[in-house]
Amino acid sequence: GRVSKVHLHFENPFWRQGEGFFFFARYPQDLDLSEYFGNETDASIYDVYEGEDLSSYLSYDDKETNWTQSVYVMNEIVGVRNVLIMWVAGDAAEIVDNLSEEEILLGAKQLLRSFTGDPMIPGP
Repeated sequence: GRVSKVHLHFENPFWRQGEGFFFFARYPQDLDLSEYFGNETDASIYDVYEGEDLSSYLSYDDKETNWTQSVYVMNEIVGVRNVLIMWVAGDAAEIVDNLSEEEILLGAKQLLRSFTGDPMIPGP
């Protein structure tokens, strides 16, 4: 399938160095990370499923076409302190490739704020 890689530059990183790996779990089964990490999970993985109504994590009214639903991971680049890579998979990758920079940055900021519950996380 298709995947797009988006570099998000932050003036002041909100994550601790070495802990910039964000896994956006939307459903309980998303928390089974053994496929990626074996039986032990990396301590820096940030999972967010808390048994809540999943629609609260979606940032736009049109949930069927919300490209941020296809972002499952953001990760830091080793040696680059202020950049996260956002991976967009599937049909949403083509959508992202045709969005303006402002639309992508807004979606990334809303996704991070929704999942962390922190409305003060700065946008990229």
